[in-house]
Amino acid sequence: MALARVMDEVAAIGARGGPGWIDAILSSLPAFSNARKVAILGTLRKEGVLKVDELAERTCMPVKTCYRIVVELSRHGLVEWSGGDDGVMPTPPAKGFARALYDLATA
Repeated sequence: MALARVMDEVAAIGARGGPGWIDAILSSLPAFSNARKVAILGTLRKEGVLKVDELAERTCMPVKTCYRIVVELSRHGLVEWSGGDDGVMPTPPAKGFARALYDLATA
């Protein structure tokens, strides 16, 4: 079901055409490019706001690595985090290809 949504979104982007349709797809992929990113997103989706050290513990990764990935996910707009000991809040995409990828990766 979730994979079908991803494929439908790709088809819709391709059908719209235009010079930027490939970029529209490729720009969303880095946020879902490895298991650690997906683990963080999935944990936040299930548990809600967590501090980075709590998130690192729940995802079984070093705290330093978790910080680095949270910063990257923040740049992609998938989490909100102001730094320090503040909690990391999930901010899934509202719709489209990125939302379909998010739902598939965190199901």
